Amino acid sequence: MKNSRGVMALIVAIGAVVCIPQCAQAGSDDGASAPDSGQSPARSPEEIHVQSGVPRSTQPALSGKALDTHVLTQLKQRFDAADTDHVGRINVDQARSAGWGYLVNHFSQIDKAGRGTASFDEIANYMRGMGARM
Repeated sequence: MKNSRGVMALIVAIGAVVCIPQCAQAGSDDGASAPDSGQSPARSPEEIHVQSGVPRSTQPALSGKALDTHVLTQLKQRFDAADTDHVGRINVDQARSAGWGYLVNHFSQIDKAGRGTASFDEIANYMRGMGARM
């Protein structure tokens, strides 16, 4: 019993020696991340770092009505890709196959009539009701 406590104390001490420097480095304010962590430190949107080699957009940033229109267009393209039957409605399996987890998770709220399908307008109206600007 006494020996197992000693082994446990040794394991805790080794863990502390290994973890504390990494935790201290991850919490530092110099913006550096641990080299093996694979994660960037949390930054405010104004400080987002773009990796070198990624080309900058030549298009002006979208805002206002242009941004709303762009979001609606992207949503429609995603809906059309999920609508593999080309009937203007999708079911939960089509949404799941398209990787549209948000829609899958809220499908019963979108499909208020309980038909088992949702139109683009029903999806867009639901998202607007949840606060999306489009």
